[in-house]
Parts: sequence; structure tokens; C-alpha cells
Amino acid sequence: MSKLRCYIVDDERSGRELLGKLLVSVSDAVEIVGTAADIEQAFNELSETEIDLLFLDIQMPKGNGFSLLKKFENQLPFDVIFVTSYQEYAIQAIKSSALDYLLKPVDRQELSEALLRAQNLIQSRETSRQQFENLFKNLENESSSKKIAIHHNDTVVFIPENEMEFIAAAGRYCSINTSSGATYTTARSLKEMEEMLSKNYFMRISHSQLVNCLYIKSYSKGDPCFLELNSGKTFEISRRRKHEILQKLKSQ
Repeated sequence: MSKLRCYIVDDERSGRELLGKLLVSVSDAVEIVGTAADIEQAFNELSETEIDLLFLDIQMPKGNGFSLLKKFENQLPFDVIFVTSYQEYAIQAIKSSALDYLLKPVDRQELSEALLRAQNLIQSRETSRQQFENLFKNLENESSSKKIAIHHNDTVVFIPENEMEFIAAAGRYCSINTSSGATYTTARSLKEMEEMLSKNYFMRISHSQLVNCLYIKSYSKGDPCFLELNSGKTFEISRRRKHEILQKLKSQ
């Protein structure tokens, strides 16, 4: 089996060297074919070098990692794992697009798992292109309704968050229920979904349910307190969250 051809972009020499050593130590199926300290060097070399996987730092002095990807326009010929310090919005945008990332300092076990996902994930370049287009749109305009990428069978489905009616936890999974009546299952936890969705739309009404405010038809004032959605579905608001949710609903 041919080795996974990897390229590392990081403005810090120590970061490039450490990641390179970690990569070859966790897998003998990896080959480091090059490294770069800035966007221009990386673009010039990647335009002439065939690789399978790019490890890309997001924040660099001469432009961020996203600007490198945009240079390839619609012809991104490799997969990407972002390597970054924690920045809430960038991380949430990456998660929303079902793309992979590692936090600095890179953990050996997490790197090994990310490599395994990259090696095992079989998807078309068309799907990859759509995921990166979705990432760029989410980054450019945080206030607009973004799309969430969900792995569904052998495809990646992009669901606008303003079309999600409610999300319910189901064991280790979540079911996403849309206004059209479609239901999608994701391996993401309810907490992960809550973090990546807009707080302008979604409310956590109980330990197992998120509801989109756009679809709330009415709510009761008594105890217990219930929400009714436009679809006719009803949900009970937990006592612990009742005051906060009712205040938010009154301000709508």
C-alpha cells in the first residue's frame, strides 16, 4: 500500500519539526514530502507537488491558512487537517463543515485518530469541495444562516440551520429534524450541536432537546410549561430552564 503523502504548513519551525516527528512516529504509512513557513511558499510548492493530506496552521503572520485554500479555488487536490490554537469561531466553522482539526499542542493519540480518519474516509473530491465552500461561507458571514455538514450514509448533507426545526439527543447520537419533515442522524453530541448553532435561533429547552425559535407557535404559562411548534409537535421545558427560556421568548 502506498504511503500517505503529507505536507505541513506552520510559520514556526519548531511546530513543523514536532508535527513531522509525531507523524512518522504514530504511523509508518506516512511520508512527509515537504513543509512551508508561509502561504506563498506553500502555494508555490503545492502547485507542483502531489500530496494526499495537508496539515495546515490557521494563524500565520503573512495570511491565515484559509487564504491558502482559497488560492486553489475549486480545484483542491488534497484533504486538509487544520492545526491551530483554540479560536472559537474558526473552530466552530470547521466543525460545521465536517472537516477535521487538531488543537495545539498536538496530542499524539488525537493525531493518530485524525490520521486514521483521513486514511479510512472515502469520499469524492466533489464532496470535499462543497465542504470547503461551506467553510468559507460560514467564516465570511457569521450572522447569516450557515449550513451544517452532516455525514449521512455515504454522503455529506448540508443543512441550513434555519431549516432545522428541532434536534433531539438519542443515546450517543442526535436526530436533526427539519421543517420539511426530513430527519438526519449524526454522531455529534447535543452539546456539540448547541456550540456550533446560532444562539439567535436555537434554545436548549431540556437536557435532550434543542428547539429552533423560528418554529415556535405557542407556549403555555402554567407548570409544567410546554412549547408547541408549527408542525404540531410539543415539548416540555425543563423547570431549571423555564425562566431563562420564557424571558427569551418574550423578547422575540
